[in-house]
Amino acid sequence: MGMENAVPGTLDYELILKEAGECSTEALISFLSEELPYLWRDAYARMTPRATEIVRMQRGFFEYIYDDYATLEASRAVPYSLDAEARLVGVLGRSEPKIEKRDDGRLRGWVGPTERMCGREWGKVTSLRTPSAAPWMDGN
Repeated sequence: MGMENAVPGTLDYELILKEAGECSTEALISFLSEELPYLWRDAYARMTPRATEIVRMQRGFFEYIYDDYATLEASRAVPYSLDAEARLVGVLGRSEPKIEKRDDGRLRGWVGPTERMCGREWGKVTSLRTPSAAPWMDGN
């Protein structure tokens, strides 16, 4: 599929949807699930001047596609670089409701009064969430 835009690393999503054609929601999801990882990989490769190690990982209902550059460094396929690091290429999946009710009280008081501990500019504790903190927060 020639769905790349003139700007390296970008895709023409309207063209991708046109390529899927008129179909049911489930058929569209299936089409996008099959095509997008490869389109993202190819677009990423066109815009990235360095060697890549593209990895696909399933976690729950989502698939993460990322460039695991550290594996190339560890195997000595490329020299170690302070400037190069793993990059997220794309994520796809479908949100599904949790069956059990989440215990919202599980974090109550864990950091203390937010304003006093983190400063007024932080507001609520949820502002402190970062991608690296996500695993212990049940993905929410």
